[in-house]
Amino acid sequence: MVSLFFLPAISSTFAEESHQAPRPQFRSFAEPIAAAPSCPSSTGTGHNYAGQDLTDHNFSADPAGSLVGANFKGAKLSGAVFAGQDLTNASFESAKLDPSIRPVDFTSSKLANTCFIGAVLDETDFTYADITCADFSYTSLMKATFGPIQNIHAGGNCRTKFVGATLDVHLISNDASGRSNWSQSDFTAANFQNLSPSTFNLRGKDITGAILKLTSFIGIDMTGANLTDVDFSKAVLTKAKLDQTAINGAKFYNAQAGSATFICAQAYGNSGGKKLPDNTPCPPAPTSSDSLKPVDFTFAGLSNATFTAATLDHAIFAGANLNTGTLPNSSLVQANLQATDTPDGPSGPANVQFALFSNTDFTNAQLGSVVFSGGVLTSAIFDNTTLNGTTFNSAIMPDASFITATLQSVDFSGANLQAAKFNGVRVHAPSGGGFAAHFTCAQLGGANFKDAVIAAADFGNAVMPADSDCCPASKGGQPWCGVVDATQQTYGPVTFPILNSPSTCPNGDTGQCMGDQWRLSGNWVTRGCNPNKVPQTMWSKPNCGGKPGDIVVFKDPNLKRCILATLPGQTEVLVASAQQIIQVDCPNLGISDLGGLENFISLTRLNLSGNELTFFNLSFVSGGSTVASNLQSLDLSGNKLTTLDLTNHPNLISLEASNNQLGAILLNANAAPVYISASHNKLAAFDLSIQTSLAYADFSYNNLSSVLDDYNHDLSNLTGLSYLDLSHNALKTIGSINSLAYNKVAGTGGSLRSLSLACNPDFQCSDLGIYDGTNYPAASTSLCSAYSTTTGKWTPLRNPSCPPS
Repeated sequence: MVSLFFLPAISSTFAEESHQAPRPQFRSFAEPIAAAPSCPSSTGTGHNYAGQDLTDHNFSADPAGSLVGANFKGAKLSGAVFAGQDLTNASFESAKLDPSIRPVDFTSSKLANTCFIGAVLDETDFTYADITCADFSYTSLMKATFGPIQNIHAGGNCRTKFVGATLDVHLISNDASGRSNWSQSDFTAANFQNLSPSTFNLRGKDITGAILKLTSFIGIDMTGANLTDVDFSKAVLTKAKLDQTAINGAKFYNAQAGSATFICAQAYGNSGGKKLPDNTPCPPAPTSSDSLKPVDFTFAGLSNATFTAATLDHAIFAGANLNTGTLPNSSLVQANLQATDTPDGPSGPANVQFALFSNTDFTNAQLGSVVFSGGVLTSAIFDNTTLNGTTFNSAIMPDASFITATLQSVDFSGANLQAAKFNGVRVHAPSGGGFAAHFTCAQLGGANFKDAVIAAADFGNAVMPADSDCCPASKGGQPWCGVVDATQQTYGPVTFPILNSPSTCPNGDTGQCMGDQWRLSGNWVTRGCNPNKVPQTMWSKPNCGGKPGDIVVFKDPNLKRCILATLPGQTEVLVASAQQIIQVDCPNLGISDLGGLENFISLTRLNLSGNELTFFNLSFVSGGSTVASNLQSLDLSGNKLTTLDLTNHPNLISLEASNNQLGAILLNANAAPVYISASHNKLAAFDLSIQTSLAYADFSYNNLSSVLDDYNHDLSNLTGLSYLDLSHNALKTIGSINSLAYNKVAGTGGSLRSLSLACNPDFQCSDLGIYDGTNYPAASTSLCSAYSTTTGKWTPLRNPSCPPS
């Protein structure tokens, strides 16, 4: 896949605002697990064994049916045998069913509406049990087994519950037909054990209808999974991979999914057919059983998330944070991004500032009061859409289409709208008062207002060249007035609207704008488009007979071919165009030399994964001088790099550098990365303690002997860190994690939910200070403590364990 996104040059009041996005804000929420409820009154109405000590008792010898509705509340049932018994409506609330001389045996039993709330079920054997709507909420299922094939059934209005339970993530698998039993279960707030990207994935799985509220799936690969109607409300999905998934009807309400990817995801319909920016078709997503139900991202944290070529029609993004998100070639037809009422109160509109929406379809979307300021919307489609209070100031949107749209109180101030289509648009003030539309200081060269109905608008200082201002037509062609950098295609003169009522003209007059009133000034100079009122040239006539401009000299033909792939009909890349490109996506192309890329001074995102690079020291140059870097996201994974010098890039947020041969990574002193993945390298040291903005860090499979420095003896300054993998290194300590670890039961503590320290043979586990893996998920994943089914407690190990790969 190759793709580029452009930042055409503009001159306006808003052009002096930085097009760097603000750093992603990761909203952390901590919600305690609710207190365990009691078993319902419909259970435990039969024979009463409550509170009795029945250790090693063999209930299999009791008459068939005699245990239906039995009450075992608070009983001691260590080593008891229930094999083959019908335990419908039985209550085991708070019972102790841990092993004695043998594990408790429920093999081949019938567990219909059986209640185990709060019970200890360590090592219990449920193999071949027939389970319908049983309740395992708030239980400990450590080392329990349900067998390789499980008979778990949903009832008419119920399902088997594992709410707040502690269990291995692999414990519940498929039924005899191969269907996942996750679809029949409720895992709300489950404390999954052995959950890490290296040991677990959901690739290609069908878990339709699973309930996974308040769970954590950080970094988990779900590529190609069928997630129809799955409930991820308030789940943590940071850097999860949901590419090519079916997410029809899925709920991501208040989920935290920063830097998650949804490339080619399908959230509505089953038609597929979306294409990536390089025009290659998306792989098909699974067929959804609820195809017309939209996905819900209300309040979701989606900063830096990627939705390239995703089908998001009718999706709900009310109150979602898509800041710096990437959504090119996506479809948001009839999607809702505006404020709405929710169970938690009014949402406010989605935050989409500085997001990429090139070639995105917003037809009939609900976009009231949404702010697209600073975003890139090249060739975006808003046809037939009503926009009320929507803001596009300083947005980059050449070739955008607003055909037959309705604009009310819409602000395009300082936007680049070259070659935009406003055919048949209706522009008027809302009935409650306000303005109609602001086009002040906008670049409108080549815009088409044919048949537009404009009651009032402000075109003050807008650039709107006419036929007479442009290069004459030749050989039957059209006059041309400039070049749209996104395509290197020329644009022509404006097709001017016929105004129905007085408006502010580009030259400052008020009227129905005729003739020279459409020209902002004789020499296209104004003081009205910058805060200091300095004279500024807004446009100049192109060199009609001259050369198009300097071209970029690439040293690697594979890199050149990648850049040209999104410039149909072009054989060279102009320096002027290169300077406006903000994203380059060129993975797996055998690129070994980055010569020429120094001209791409507006780059914010660069993907060169899977190439042949042995050296990276990119800096940007304009006019022979080095210019500041805006690079925020960099993927160099899977190359042959031995050192990585990033000192020229102070704005870096995300770094992917895994699977190289790196002995050192040099960061700018002012950089504040949020994500770093540098696994499978040769790093001997990295000062992690000063990277206080990190939310996700993977340094597994290196030679690290230290991640601390002389001034920091722990990682307590990394208050937003939720995932840390330091496995397979040579570390001895990272200090205490007391202030970092998240307490899942109490909903308190820090943000750290996953910590991996496996295979650090000399690591001193005693330094961590936290070992209870039931309360602290990070303690469990660290492999620095072990759970004893005999005592029901976690005990620290001397050194972390090292399970076989």
